[in-house]
Order: sequence, then structure tokens, then C-alpha cells
Amino acid sequence: MELALKILFIALFINGIFMVYSTLLTSTGYEKFVNKMIFIGIGINISMNWILIPHYGAIAAAWSTVVSLGLMGLGYIWYTATHLSIKVPYELLGKILFSGLILTGCFWGGEYLQIEWYWSSLISAVIYVLVIWRIQLLPEELFRKS
Repeated sequence: MELALKILFIALFINGIFMVYSTLLTSTGYEKFVNKMIFIGIGINISMNWILIPHYGAIAAAWSTVVSLGLMGLGYIWYTATHLSIKVPYELLGKILFSGLILTGCFWGGEYLQIEWYWSSLISAVIYVLVIWRIQLLPEELFRKS
């Protein structure tokens, strides 16, 4: 169950990044598309669960959630880019995904090296802050003196 929870954290990360676009689409009158994407996502999730759970159990269910949320998120971004006059910030999304992968890699490395969780968390946090500072993910105003 611990591995399933870790995989579900990836789903939460994906949900946090991409589902803001479903809110944008809903608030601008594209509820039908959002509803279609939700039904497609449910269909993908159920189909994957039906095929994979008998062989892989809870881990398959967790990955099914990641895949369905990821595909839904990509659908929302595509629709936003093609139907709204809003420019999708691909560079910003890439930076967020990159920093998330780095953070995930740090935690994985801490577990692989069997570092105590508190040291792994501290090291991961320091590396994460350095990465987001280096790729300029934080706004400059944060570092200016008033």
C-alpha cells in the first residue's frame, strides 16, 4: 500500500498542475468539453483497472489514476490552446514538471540510499529550492528588498 500511495502522489501532482485548465474551461463556457473529458477519463480508468487489477492489484489502480488524470490534463491544455485566446504557458508548465521530477528523484534517491526520512526530506527540500531558484520558477519579487 505504501507504493500505491507514492504513485497516487504523482496523480495528485498531475491533478494540481493540469486541472486548473478544467476550471478555466468551465468558467468560460466549455462545460460540455470538460464533462466529455471527465467521462473519457473515467472510461480509461475503469478499462485499465478492469484489465490490470487482476494481475497487479492496487499498484495498477494507482497507475490507472495517473494515466487517466494525465490524459485528461493534456486534453484540457490542448483544448485551451486551440479554442481560447489565452496563451498556454508551456515554458512554465515545463519548469513545474521538471522541478516535480527532480523532487521525486530526490525522494527516490533518499529511499534507495536508505537515508532516514527526515534527512531525506531535508536534503530533498534544499535541492528542490535550489532547482526552482536556478530555473527561475520563483518570482523575482520574492527576493527584492522592500
